[in-house]
Amino acid sequence: MKRWIMVSAVGALALAASVACSSGGSTADPTATSRPAATSPTATTAPSGSQANEVRITMGDVGGATKKYAFVPATLNFTVGQAATLVIHSETEFHTFTSDDLKLDVEVDAGKTVNKAFTFDKAGTFKVVCIPHEALGMVGEIVVK
Repeated sequence: MKRWIMVSAVGALALAASVACSSGGSTADPTATSRPAATSPTATTAPSGSQANEVRITMGDVGGATKKYAFVPATLNFTVGQAATLVIHSETEFHTFTSDDLKLDVEVDAGKTVNKAFTFDKAGTFKVVCIPHEALGMVGEIVVK
């Protein structure tokens, strides 16, 4: 009985977090074509060097084409000193692209795209999360070599 109560409480908490962070209803045109997702579902490698380049990231959710809370791609690869423009698109809800260790925090409103110039100045594997949806599995990583 206690386990059922615990599972119910966790489910209710996850649902509440999802509802609290949603856009409150989509205002997007249902006939509009959605932005295509990245071609690789697990990783992308940005070209080496210090020249800025674009890296596209989709922040998926249950109301969008992704049908789940996820970063697409889930893993991003860079080299130390590399500059990139992160082109971060949110499907149908508010999301964040946050890495505390990299001091990277980008907020993206539902259906919007935000460009963030960033230089990766230290090597390592860094966790990236969507703060409102981390408990629902919206976690990725940035690998800098």
